[in-house]
Amino acid sequence: MSARSHDEIVSWHRELLQEAATAADWDEQRQQDFARRVHELITNVLESSRTISFSHQRDELRSTLLLWASYLTDHGEDWPDIDIDTDKRRPPEIEDRDEYVSIVDVIPHRHDEDGQKKGSLVTLSEGYVAGPQYARLMRGVAARLEGKLNASEVPMNPRFIRWDLMKAYIERKVLDLCKDPFFINDVRNQNLDVVDFGRLGCFTALASEKLPAMSSALTDPSKETKKRLAAFIDHVNSESGNPEIGILGDTAASMEVLGAFSQSPTYGKAVNCLSSEAHLFVWLLEKPMERMAICDVGVARRIRGLTEKQIEDSCLEVPSGRYSHALVSFEPHTDFPKHSRLRFIYSPRLHVGLVHSRRDGRWRRLLSSAFAEELVASSLSAPWDATLLPPGERSGSTVSSELLEVGIEALPLPQLCESLGCRYADLLDKAIVEAQEGGKGMLRSYLCSLKEGLLTQMESQETTRRRT
Repeated sequence: MSARSHDEIVSWHRELLQEAATAADWDEQRQQDFARRVHELITNVLESSRTISFSHQRDELRSTLLLWASYLTDHGEDWPDIDIDTDKRRPPEIEDRDEYVSIVDVIPHRHDEDGQKKGSLVTLSEGYVAGPQYARLMRGVAARLEGKLNASEVPMNPRFIRWDLMKAYIERKVLDLCKDPFFINDVRNQNLDVVDFGRLGCFTALASEKLPAMSSALTDPSKETKKRLAAFIDHVNSESGNPEIGILGDTAASMEVLGAFSQSPTYGKAVNCLSSEAHLFVWLLEKPMERMAICDVGVARRIRGLTEKQIEDSCLEVPSGRYSHALVSFEPHTDFPKHSRLRFIYSPRLHVGLVHSRRDGRWRRLLSSAFAEELVASSLSAPWDATLLPPGERSGSTVSSELLEVGIEALPLPQLCESLGCRYADLLDKAIVEAQEGGKGMLRSYLCSLKEGLLTQMESQETTRRRT
């Protein structure tokens, strides 16, 4: 069967989109049939990619693959292989065309201040994830990239970074590795992509506990996010005294709010966009009984932790006596979430990971490789999740627990390994050796049982595959 043309792929994609609009009324059989057809579309896109060399059309293919891969994972399936930049899926002549220069070719040839050639890996870390495990993992990833490219790390000063210019930083190769998690949504995915390691599932409101709106429809957790925001807009239109809303720049929560308010003629009266966390904090405290911020969980956490010195460094001043107005927001926790009425759900959840240009397949593969190698090497020194902790120490610090504090739900370890292209079994082997060398007998026994269970599962899957 010959590969389908670009126009045929686009037409098929649109037909499935129209059909998916009625998904709420489907029974289980209809959902399974639709998922099968999505898989067929993905297979055909991958087969067609080798015959399509125009860059804008290949970008369309990437967007189509990303959308339907997200659909499958949101419905309980594993993330499929959708990389059309592997050698076997690129047109033979595309490597020879001067349409895009990879970061891989730029890093080794940068020059220092004296004009001497010196490989430089430009990195950025604002410390958005506060915790030693994530920081240790990212240091390891950077070190492996340095070794692969014969380069030295050059950190950027986060004080002079504007996140709304991230596309320009990446495309113009001003920045190579952003260590902070980066989310992808329908606005960003035209140019940027991520090496995926988690999902952003929710955002939050940040306000004084005494704010009258704490008992309004906006803070009713039994309603869907869109209905809560719609109810807020209705109250603004009726001038019933609802609070002003503050949002922060180029964040996932602000994009969600702007999308909900885009059809409202009172948008300008309802929403204020602030330029920094410090500005949003001071704006809230100026009228704590009339204002509320809607922001990312991690942003709310950082705002609540701001000190007077940090405020002064931003050339701002906290209104006299206003620190007494305690600000609260949703705080994720595995056992006892706090202030759940201030939690808003993303639908669908947003993919989070290490950002890179969607056009730079070589850099993506190198970034994934460095992440996978460090994940295996640091299986016990920076454990990804609780499966790598002794049974009696499951409350210990892990990368996943640190991500959860800023609202990011980390991928389960087997799924993450599959996404990165490394083997979960290899990671367990490395952890077992480290546990034995460190004299951690109980942990070693536990990890060995995990490995045995994994092997049994793999044998069962292979037997099923052969039978079918």
